[in-house]
Amino acid sequence: MRVRGLIAVMLFTVTAAAAVSAASASARVVMGCDRVTTGLLVNTKAHPHSCGNQALGGSTAGITGVRWRHWGRGVASGRGQMIDGLGFGYPARFWVFGRSYRDGVTFYSRMRVISQGENRGGAWRPGINRIVNVTPYGLSTAIAVQASAVRAFAK
Repeated sequence: MRVRGLIAVMLFTVTAAAAVSAASASARVVMGCDRVTTGLLVNTKAHPHSCGNQALGGSTAGITGVRWRHWGRGVASGRGQMIDGLGFGYPARFWVFGRSYRDGVTFYSRMRVISQGENRGGAWRPGINRIVNVTPYGLSTAIAVQASAVRAFAK
C-alpha cells in the first residue's frame, strides 16, 4: 500500500513540475509595446492585457482587455478591444506571430488586428485589418528575417 502512495505522489510531482515549466516558458515570450512619448516599442510584455501601438492609428492607439490563447506557441490569438488614435475602443481579434529569439529574448515580431467598423457618435468609424510591428526596440534587425513569415500568414 505504501508503494502505491509513493508512486501516486511521484506522478503528481512530475505532472505539476511539467505544468509549471510549460507555463513559465510561455511567460518568457514577449512582444513590444509603445512608450507614448517616443513611439518606440521599448516596453516588453508577456500576455499583455493592454499594449500601446501607434501603428494602429496615433499616439493613444493600442489594445486593451485582451485575453490570449496559446501564448508562447508559434501563433497566439486573443480577443479584446482595439483603441484607435482618438481613444475609441472597438471589439477586435488579435494574432501575434513571427516568434524569434535574439539577444536572449524570445519575442513575437508581428501582430494582425481585425476589427469591424461601427457607427460611433453619429460618425462611421471604419474597421481595421492590419499587420503591425511588435518587435521590441533594439531587436529590429530580426524584422527582415520574419518577412517570409509575414507574407505566409497574410495570405
